Amino acid sequence: MQKWWQMGTRGVCAMVCCALVGAGSGLAVEENAAPAAAPKPDAPKLVIVKAEYGDLPDGAKTDVTKKVAAMVKQDALSVEATNDNFGDPAEGIAKKLRVDYTFNGTTKSKTVGENETLAISNTGE
Repeated sequence: MQKWWQMGTRGVCAMVCCALVGAGSGLAVEENAAPAAAPKPDAPKLVIVKAEYGDLPDGAKTDVTKKVAAMVKQDALSVEATNDNFGDPAEGIAKKLRVDYTFNGTTKSKTVGENETLAISNTGE
């Protein structure tokens, strides 16, 4: 192996440049490296898939999925099946609220009549 003083100007330059680029690229990798993945927050256990209010199953009804999903608190749900909450898609007819949901990945469904409370506990029941 040649000593730096035996390499001439080009050899010394190449050696210094390689050392700087190598050191620089090591720093660049460290600076641009993705931060350690932060632990993901627990996924919700209760997920509302579909919610409908009205003359179920085949009459006039309203999709209330977004509204019901917004009512979920701490993986539980309690909601009154009323015209005040969801409007009156079938005037003069007794209505129902049906909620299809998953709890810990298991598909479930609950239905209650008008003016009743639909409740899903934080255990999925």
